[in-house]
Amino acid sequence: MLTVTTIARALSEGSAEPMLLGGAVAHERVVSGVGIVTSTSAAGRQLPNALAIVLPEVARLGDVSLDIVLRQAATARVSGVVVEGGNGSRAPLSTARLCERFGIALWSYPLLDPETLRSRVDDLVRNPDLIGAGAIRAVSSVMRRPAADLAELVARVSRHLGAETALFGPDGRAIAGKQLAPVAELADQMARRATVTTDFVVPTSDGQLLLAVPAFPLVVDDPKFWLGAVAPRPSELNTSHITVGLRIGALALSAHLNQASLDYERSHGSSRAMLEEIRHSGAHPSSLLIEQTAANGWQLFGWHVAVQLRFDSKISDLPEPAVSYFLVQALRRQGVRMPPVIVGRRAELWQTWSTRPSEPELATLATSIERAMREVELSCTGVRLKAGIGTARDSPAGIGASLAEAQSALAFAEGEQGSALVRRADQVTAHRLIEHWIPESATREAVLESLEPVRRADGGDALILTLRSYLDLESNAAATAVALRVHRNTVLQRLHRIRELLPVDLDDPNSRLMIRLALRLHTH
Repeated sequence: MLTVTTIARALSEGSAEPMLLGGAVAHERVVSGVGIVTSTSAAGRQLPNALAIVLPEVARLGDVSLDIVLRQAATARVSGVVVEGGNGSRAPLSTARLCERFGIALWSYPLLDPETLRSRVDDLVRNPDLIGAGAIRAVSSVMRRPAADLAELVARVSRHLGAETALFGPDGRAIAGKQLAPVAELADQMARRATVTTDFVVPTSDGQLLLAVPAFPLVVDDPKFWLGAVAPRPSELNTSHITVGLRIGALALSAHLNQASLDYERSHGSSRAMLEEIRHSGAHPSSLLIEQTAANGWQLFGWHVAVQLRFDSKISDLPEPAVSYFLVQALRRQGVRMPPVIVGRRAELWQTWSTRPSEPELATLATSIERAMREVELSCTGVRLKAGIGTARDSPAGIGASLAEAQSALAFAEGEQGSALVRRADQVTAHRLIEHWIPESATREAVLESLEPVRRADGGDALILTLRSYLDLESNAAATAVALRVHRNTVLQRLHRIRELLPVDLDDPNSRLMIRLALRLHTH
């Protein structure tokens, strides 16, 4: 059975969302017929569940007479009323409230031709499969237009297909759109199709069914991204328009990713060359370099803090340009203004202030970088990122100096376990003292002995890993859970067990230092 929303979306001119009033419940009322309202009193003689099309000479959007039509239509229990309303027209508040009170959907239709619309609605009511053709036409039309990002493309498919839609990574997590089905269910189905790619159907969290098709890449088996839609009604999974609409959306998504990667590669050839010139120009860059960097949106003068990131995608099999695309988008969403310069698996950028940045400003930058990296890791299964941040440096020469410090801080981060790790150059000195100070033999044994009860316990390896991460992350249980990819309660349970086993108090700074030394010695 067709609803008011389904019909309105199928017959709306262009790609604009139809203007409907009355609320979600009214919009989903079933339509079983159609009629024309030739007078205000005729609205009360319509068939139940009909879509009543009002002649413009009887009432238009905004007319007082429309309220009379709605009252009459309510007595006939019609599902919806269609009136003429120009683009941008707004219904009076009294009319909107009347629709909600009676549970009638009001559809404002620009340049209404009652007889033509009646004929088209009648065709749909008699042949519901025609709805699919309209949905496919709408999806095809809107997907030709460029989009800012993947979320916008997915939203277009969802809107014009008339079904909730989402893009999923190979681990079953939603990259764009809602998490429409359980992660484990999706990941299991995707894993089964690693060599033979086929569509699949899984139950959603609320008992509906979701159809998923491969989205990227499309030319090989084992796709990394899937596009899925929830059928408004389970029976619609057997109709072709949802599948065809998803395939059209998948083509657009794949084209978007490929084009974004190509554009990024082209634009960053010159960016890499400029960055190298900045490194070697010192405090007095040429006027040509100043002009080129300004045109690129880069700042040479001020206080600079550089960031260097590196990602490892060996186990994800995602092409480097695709990972770069996700990284650029994530950084932008976290408020990092400068697009990174990508060289293979390394990304470099800097942020500039007019005066020396404060500690809160540096902490905010580090947090933004960490959040962006975690976002990429969730979107790109198997990808791991780490970053180093240099100190604040003045003048154009400071960019190269801060980048060198960021590289050293990144090397320190890469020597640690965990994911999405960010290390600042001004904070790694104390860590290095702990990392590299190895006591004399007698002291070494005493320090190591403090860790023995934990190491020998059941699950000792997991306890040691948790303890190391917990101390590295400033005794933050929530951050430790994220780094280890376990639930926070699991971390708290392990910490409780660790405290029972350790012969020292973890809340004592001196004891924490000793345990930290023991953990470092344990790895040598």
